[in-house]
Amino acid sequence: MTELSRNKAGRISYLRGGEGEPFVFLHGIPGTSLSWEAVGHRLADHYDVIIPDLLGFGESDGAGDEFYFEGQARALKELLGELGIGRLYLAGHNLGFPVVLTLMRMFPELKVNGLVLSNAHAFPDAVSAIPPIIRSLMGSGAYTSLMLSTTGIRLMYGSHVKKKDNLTWERMKKQVTHEGLKTARQIVRRNLGDFEREYRPFEENYEGIEVPTLLLWADQDPTVPLEVGQRLDEMIPNSTLNIYEGVGHFVPEEQPDQVAGDIEAFFG
Repeated sequence: MTELSRNKAGRISYLRGGEGEPFVFLHGIPGTSLSWEAVGHRLADHYDVIIPDLLGFGESDGAGDEFYFEGQARALKELLGELGIGRLYLAGHNLGFPVVLTLMRMFPELKVNGLVLSNAHAFPDAVSAIPPIIRSLMGSGAYTSLMLSTTGIRLMYGSHVKKKDNLTWERMKKQVTHEGLKTARQIVRRNLGDFEREYRPFEENYEGIEVPTLLLWADQDPTVPLEVGQRLDEMIPNSTLNIYEGVGHFVPEEQPDQVAGDIEAFFG
């Protein structure tokens, strides 16, 4: 497999390796570029694989006020400019999902060959069933501090990862940093502050996605159920849904061989 090397351009640290069309992979919460590393190794024989650490995560600079979707998208556009990339494939898991879609909305001049989207909240009604009092607690600093702490991530690992041989706790722990947890708390607090308003624009634009889109969805994710992927598949015109049986939330890390094979097969 082709090796990926660590690089930095401007504010963004990233892994890169391979030859061919650029393919940019964005991680989720908790996560860093390591989330897609195993997949990237397998695809670097066919693509110029680029896996950034989003602002505030991994080895990238702190996010400051640019922690949310728009700020992350601007930082990624700066990176693409530094690398001279205007045409590319894009993939996003979890947090990477809304950041990818925000990047496409804010910078329509980018020529996107295709999309890969994986296990993420995608619709504004995702939290509507939660009682308002519970929702308010979820948006509090105490809740996010507990949930997005090393202890909280350890508990999440136990419940959200089904293929623990592929994604070990030691590997996940490498992606948990003080700055990353701080940035994740900021993102989650803003999300839960008005989830419906934040995600309504995404839902309104799914039917307008014209590029080939591969949806990678696990059937054992306790946070983002398979029904979300199925709804997306119905709304995005040129999409294909691949279901990963017995897999938890972290699809790219729990099933990297199959994910890489599916991406290669889908885009030829």
